[in-house]
Amino acid sequence: MSRERKERRRKILLKREFLRGKRIVEKFLKTQNSYNQYIQSKITTYGNIPAITDTYNNIELNYNELESNIVLFASALQSFGLQKGDFVGIFTENNGLWFPCDQSVMRCGAVCVLRGSNAPAEELDYIISHSNSSGLILKDSTLLNNLKPYLNNYKFKFIILMFKSENDDTTGLNSPLYYYEDAIQIGKALEFHPIEQNIEEPSTILYTSGTTGNPKGVLLTHKNLLSQIPSIDVGIMAQKGDKTLQILPIWHAYEHIAQTYYYTKGCHLHFTTLSGLKNYLLKY
Repeated sequence: MSRERKERRRKILLKREFLRGKRIVEKFLKTQNSYNQYIQSKITTYGNIPAITDTYNNIELNYNELESNIVLFASALQSFGLQKGDFVGIFTENNGLWFPCDQSVMRCGAVCVLRGSNAPAEELDYIISHSNSSGLILKDSTLLNNLKPYLNNYKFKFIILMFKSENDDTTGLNSPLYYYEDAIQIGKALEFHPIEQNIEEPSTILYTSGTTGNPKGVLLTHKNLLSQIPSIDVGIMAQKGDKTLQILPIWHAYEHIAQTYYYTKGCHLHFTTLSGLKNYLLKY
């Protein structure tokens, strides 16, 4: 067989595989209402299987506890005034609380606005303004203090800190502030009201790092995110109980979809840092 014929055959086979994959994705999407509803349908089947180990932040959750925390936090967000179509800035590095915060916001029908907590404060201020965020979920008081010169330019429905530490200075704000653990307690006295959603609605904004100017926001629909699931499963083929090690920034497109995929497969996610990566690779 000549080289030309081999090349034509290769292109034909690639096209067939592409079309087959496209049909699989289209069939999958027809059965879905939203990204977060699909994730919920999966994680609620894994019971007491370990879901999260984040030793840096003292977080250990199984899948029952993870689902419970998502519902409780979403209930609190609704009581804070979060509504369908609102935008919520989630500024953090990768850790065991990002996923429940992200999913709680989505279950309220709101849009997650993602960026790392190590980004310059003026860049985060631009993102808040550009996205018209009505609420913020921040990693800790260090980030809060960095943003304080900008925060009172806005009237947020809430500002939530994921992690509490001694000597936190939460004064000088004109928006209500809560800690994640306090919001969970508030949610225990409330009932979550499910929101009707469809896959064409927006779910997430991912922002670039802004190295050549202001960050560029990419608005992703539920359909955009859902369409990645069948193809990523072919490549990774994760199994229930598999251990994973999460280190990439959560606001990167790959880590964002891969991490949520691992939860849908019932994996046990472990969180680390660059300094701890070597030891954690040996441990897990």
